Amino acid sequence: MLISTSLLDRLKQPIEAIELIASPRLGATLALLASMWSPLSALPALLLLPSALIAARQASIWRGALGWWMAGFLLWLPFSQVFSLAPGWAQFYSAVLIVLPLAWLVGSRMAARGDLESWLTQVLPLLLLALALWGVWQGPNTLTGKPQGPFNDPNLYAACLNMLMLPVLAHWLAAGDEPGRARRLALLAILGAGLFVSFLVASRGAGVSLLLTLPILFVASRRQKGALRKWAAFVLVLVLAAIAANHIHQIHQSINVVDRLAQTVRDGDTSRWLLMQAALAMALDHPWLGIGLGGFRLLYPRYRHLAEDDTPGFWVHNDFLQLWVEAGLPMLLLFLSLAFLVTRWIWRSIPRPQAESVRRLGYLLALAAALLQANTNFIFYFSPPALLIGLYLARTAPPEQRQASPAALPVRIFGTVYGVALAYLLGVLVAVEILLTHGQTIQHRLLHWSLPYPRYAIAHTLSVLAPYLPAPRESMAIEAAADMMDAGSDPATARGRYISHLEVAQNLAPCQANYTLEMLEQLRLAPDSVMLRKHARRLISQDLDCNPRHGLGYFYAGWFADDEAAALSWWRAGLAASSTDGERYLLSAALLSRSGSEHAQTLRHLSEQLAFQLKLIDGYPGAMKQPDRWREAHRTLMNCCQDAYRNLMNNASGMIADTPSATMASELERNTP
Repeated sequence: MLISTSLLDRLKQPIEAIELIASPRLGATLALLASMWSPLSALPALLLLPSALIAARQASIWRGALGWWMAGFLLWLPFSQVFSLAPGWAQFYSAVLIVLPLAWLVGSRMAARGDLESWLTQVLPLLLLALALWGVWQGPNTLTGKPQGPFNDPNLYAACLNMLMLPVLAHWLAAGDEPGRARRLALLAILGAGLFVSFLVASRGAGVSLLLTLPILFVASRRQKGALRKWAAFVLVLVLAAIAANHIHQIHQSINVVDRLAQTVRDGDTSRWLLMQAALAMALDHPWLGIGLGGFRLLYPRYRHLAEDDTPGFWVHNDFLQLWVEAGLPMLLLFLSLAFLVTRWIWRSIPRPQAESVRRLGYLLALAAALLQANTNFIFYFSPPALLIGLYLARTAPPEQRQASPAALPVRIFGTVYGVALAYLLGVLVAVEILLTHGQTIQHRLLHWSLPYPRYAIAHTLSVLAPYLPAPRESMAIEAAADMMDAGSDPATARGRYISHLEVAQNLAPCQANYTLEMLEQLRLAPDSVMLRKHARRLISQDLDCNPRHGLGYFYAGWFADDEAAALSWWRAGLAASSTDGERYLLSAALLSRSGSEHAQTLRHLSEQLAFQLKLIDGYPGAMKQPDRWREAHRTLMNCCQDAYRNLMNNASGMIADTPSATMASELERNTP
């Protein structure tokens, strides 16, 4: 008992120090802002962690179905990272996914102190207004041709708008005449701005989710004071927002959400369907434990269907399926059970006429909208919706789960160890993001004061602190590449350092093609030798094992072949396997450069130029499909050797059409020398 008391006293000291700086309101606010600034950053999780650690020491927080759910999530997530194909790569994913339980812990602590409801009431309308104004200011001038707010995806933007609009609408309906006329009109105007931008985004998944949840809120709130009058005003605002957004769509000749949904119902969405089929095949190959977090992006080229050439293959566009693929059946069951819990809570809240029930239902419907949209988009893998989901779950928890009572000593010890380890991992990730990812920005700022930025030394230190992360090694390789351009350095030595750093990074993230391509390009430029060719062929073997249709892999295989016959065999095999025009032009130019044509030098130069261009956009089918990008290459091939070029392309098209995508291994074996 004395040992336990002494240990407990020692544990109390750092916890008390943390409590001084771990204000849950401050942590939640900063984390929310950080998530909007960088949805894939580890910073939101790090900002939530101090307050979450304090909340986790309360036994009552783990009671009930939701407490067990969060405990299961926190325990299983590290396992899905450990057995990943690339654990260091997986950590970037887990740092975002863990925002959900951390936000729930912080929200539960705020709820126990009576702060959560007031904080949400103040923050959500302001955040909705900020996102709506951002979208209006941004307009369609993005890569997607639609507003996407501070995010890199319009569907994620629309999901966040839904998750903000539904609670704000529920509060507005349940408030009666209490807030005052000016505040009621302000909330209605904010809702109108959110609806207008949501219609501009024209996200099918978000549109259907909102369409399915609004009637439930109407049924539950119809008995509130002035509810019918408010619903009439809201519907009027909704119609006006839709008309205004449709007018903008006509000006920019874009498609509104109704037309997009009708087009999907009529024609389907072949690319998404094939993507999900490939993900299902991957899940069935690894049904129990999955392939580990982050593994889908690395292994998808091996499973990609021939006709699926629209998506980069980073996300499945179905979070439930991706969680099954990457984190196994336990994680899938966890999220299915969460959907069941939310559905049950909604069902129980509908017949209750109290204003509090309507407000609570607004948060539950926001959760339902996110869960519904997760069937067609990627939601849980980004910190803004993950953070809102965690806070909303804390807000909707039964009152008995908010009563504070200290947890048992073993639970507190385990929580402290877990928290310290998590703080270290997240701290290193944030250091990598700030010091390396944004290192060039820091370097430019320091140049104004004539101060050097020791990026290589920083990357080396981080590689020692986190030897499992590929990013520091990649940064060290970039610095070595800069040395190759330095007139005062030995190019061969710098090239060797560059390749060695990239090889370590590749071992930490297998099937990350850009590492392999960079190494192969440097080996191609280096003086030829037997060891060099052996090294290159080993890299090519790994690359084609990850992606049997990788045209660039076949190009380098032919380049490093021992004789001309072997090179031609590799390039013919690549022409049969490749599915993009750029890769076909590359391999056609390589083949025709060895055909004895008088334009051999021109064709050789063209193949090298195409290889360089393809290396820059490798893994981005949208960029590869742009016809203007390859028009000049097609014209050069037609001018140099029209008949031979046409024969090659016709034969390649016939071979590809006759080749089922599911038998790529046997096809590669048939065509490989």
